[in-house]
Amino acid sequence: MLAVRYEGPGEDGTRIIAAAVSLRRIADHLASLSTNDLDILLLDREARVVVSGRSVGPPSFEAKRFAHGAEYKLAENWFVAEYDSGGRNVIGAYVPAPTFMLGVVVERWLDAALRPARRLGWTTAYWVGVAALVAALVGAALARSLSGRVASLLRGSQDIARGKLDMRLEVSSNDELGELAKSFNAMASSLDAARGEITQQTKQIMGWNESLERRVEDKSQELREAQDLLLRSRALAAIGSLGAGVAHEINNPLTGVLGLAQLALSDLPKHHPAHAMVQDIEEQALRIQSIVSNLLRFSQRQGGEGFRTLNLATILDDALELCGTQNLASANIRIVKHVAASSPPVRGNALQLQAAFVQLIQNAVAAMESGGTLTLETTLPEAKLFRVRVSDTGRGIKPEHLSRIFDPFFTTKAQRTDTGIGLSVVHKIIEDHGGTIRVESTVGSGTIFWITFPIDMGASPLA
Repeated sequence: MLAVRYEGPGEDGTRIIAAAVSLRRIADHLASLSTNDLDILLLDREARVVVSGRSVGPPSFEAKRFAHGAEYKLAENWFVAEYDSGGRNVIGAYVPAPTFMLGVVVERWLDAALRPARRLGWTTAYWVGVAALVAALVGAALARSLSGRVASLLRGSQDIARGKLDMRLEVSSNDELGELAKSFNAMASSLDAARGEITQQTKQIMGWNESLERRVEDKSQELREAQDLLLRSRALAAIGSLGAGVAHEINNPLTGVLGLAQLALSDLPKHHPAHAMVQDIEEQALRIQSIVSNLLRFSQRQGGEGFRTLNLATILDDALELCGTQNLASANIRIVKHVAASSPPVRGNALQLQAAFVQLIQNAVAAMESGGTLTLETTLPEAKLFRVRVSDTGRGIKPEHLSRIFDPFFTTKAQRTDTGIGLSVVHKIIEDHGGTIRVESTVGSGTIFWITFPIDMGASPLA
């Protein structure tokens, strides 16, 4: 109902116009829009409810009181507020409609209004959890991959620390770790190359050291041999000087004894009882004469008398013939020769050298009582030297006897007839020819004599 008063013609001049306005269609529309938790209200200008979407029947004209605006009067500005409506918390949105002198309020229960927000919160929390789980899985996978690659770098560094420089890391990416693996491989290659160079240089140094040690040992051995040769030469010279005086003193009475013994043998018949004793005197006198003759050699330095250019291969063949090759074969001695038919020229006395080699061959035969192998070999150890090797497979010489075998009257033979002067004579002959003689022996394996001569090229390097 709408009533309007105005002033007009009449007795009292006041008139009232009343009109009935139906809000049914608006109420039905609002009811169609309203739900159990949503209500739409129309307020008049005194903030009274004239239409409610959930109300049936006439309007209640209940006054709505808000914190916004004056009481019992529509607010001039829109607002959204939370307040109590009928004992239930709601959220209301107010919009003024000044043209119609009305206000529109849309109310919704607070729980229902916040349900989407809560649902959004749970959804957000769910997806945040899912994202966190995915991030954790991806992080774990990345961490595992990163840990594996770092572990590979660690193993590589440990291998290098143990000296395994040929190892290489697998480059599976182009990131920082991939670049680090490439740098690591380059470092390992450089270290391996450096170690190879150092190893090669070390081997060269070790080879030089070994060569130097061998050369020092060889030179030391040569020095020892030279010292031994010098001492032996001095000893033999002293013995020779002594032997010369003794020989002269012995030769005079020995000549008389030997002459008388030979005269007695020529006068005595062979069946005479004294013939055997006189013959024994002659033999022993001849033996003494041989010893005295050898002693005289130590006092007589050969000055090259009778020396000429010789072929030592021929001298060795003659010495073998004098020893009797048939006799050697019958003694079960095999002869092995590695002698060139034409050897470098050597100056010397053929008879003296022949006697020296005969003595060496006879000593070798005597050392091989049950047979063996006699080896004669010639070599060129240096440009100006010629060497002869005489070796046997006999009983050998004890180490304590090696330093004395060239001493006069030293012998290890059991025969009474051996004077122990044979090798002394050999040493003297070789020395007179400007050469050297050296011996090596192993008990039970045999003995080797090395005789070195200067090749005839003028002055003798060993003289």
